Amino acid sequence: MAGLYADRAEPQEALKWCDKALAIDPKNISAKWQKALALLTMKRWDEGWELYESRQQLETWDNRKTLECPTWDGSDVNHLYIHGEQGVGDEIMFASNLPLVTNAKRVTIEVNDKVVSIIKATYPHWNVITKEEQGDYDAKIPIGSLCNLYKKFNNAAYLKPDPERVKFYRQELEKLGNAPYVALTWLGGLKSTRVEDRSISVKALKPIMDAFTCVSAQYNSNPMVEQERVEAGLHKINDECVGGDLGEQAALFAACDAVVTVQQTAVHVAGAVGAKTYAMIG
Repeated sequence: MAGLYADRAEPQEALKWCDKALAIDPKNISAKWQKALALLTMKRWDEGWELYESRQQLETWDNRKTLECPTWDGSDVNHLYIHGEQGVGDEIMFASNLPLVTNAKRVTIEVNDKVVSIIKATYPHWNVITKEEQGDYDAKIPIGSLCNLYKKFNNAAYLKPDPERVKFYRQELEKLGNAPYVALTWLGGLKSTRVEDRSISVKALKPIMDAFTCVSAQYNSNPMVEQERVEAGLHKINDECVGGDLGEQAALFAACDAVVTVQQTAVHVAGAVGAKTYAMIG
């Protein structure tokens, strides 16, 4: 019930159901998780981020047990290990707090391989890896827990795509027509993450395509998506910038004048580079 109310943008009602569940079972992890999301939706940051830590009690949680070092408390350290979690969009979103990590002399950060290039471009002196590695770490922390540590999101643009790649994409866009240039997506999520509730028909974007020079930023989840794009006459520059490499997508968005997207990773990438973004929230 809490999840249903949250999806209806009624976090106050979601909160009531969470509290009912927790009154019956104070240790219910699902109820704590849903309550954290409701509190964050209501911008009750301190309470929300603290309760968000309950995700680490889930059976599926991986806290990198093989790394024998304590969880970071924000104090000065020589070598800090930050590890990604959840989906690639979540890693991009939680990266908003990376600029606040200033009191570690060395940082090793483990992220999804699609996220590597944009993190390397932004933090060239950090060690960026794609799987757990042993090392002389003084402390470790999941990237999402930086929010609880700092109790905020960084609202400014926080990821820096390669300037040469931005220049490349701007040149490619100029070959298509006159500015302004708009990147489009129309499908979000997978079957397991409510794709039907987060997607529209590419045909619904026709008024935008008729008014502006548009390019696809839609990842190729199946051949049908590619067929829809071709039938709509929407150009795609390459497979990397539509989600194959989020550093390339970040460069594309930085080169565009606007991004129009459904609820998918593109929302986080566009926001991370400060692109003007219009997100269609169902």
